[in-house]
Formats: sequence, structure tokens, C-alpha cells
Amino acid sequence: MLAVVGLLLASLLVFALLASIFIGSVIMLAGPAPQSSPNWLAASRWLMAGVLA
Repeated sequence: MLAVVGLLLASLLVFALLASIFIGSVIMLAGPAPQSSPNWLAASRWLMAGVLA
């Protein structure tokens, strides 16, 4: 039983780490020049909404 709980906790932590890396990469892509490309900013907001949903 304890092994199952440990496995679930480890998988949850790995999933959170991978999701945060992906969210960070989306933020970095949107960050450099959002004023010069409003279409890219809108696309990155939709992508972020999809990731968070």
C-alpha cells in the first residue's frame, strides 16, 4: 500500500515538473516582443489557456 502511495506521489511530482517546464517555455516564447506581434500574443494566451485547462 505504501509503495502505491509513493508511486502516485512521484508520478504527480513528475507531471507537475513537466507541465511547469512546458508553461515556462510558452511564457518565454511570448515574452521577447509582445508589442510587435499581437497575433502571437493572442495565440500564446490561447495555448496557455489550453495548458492550464
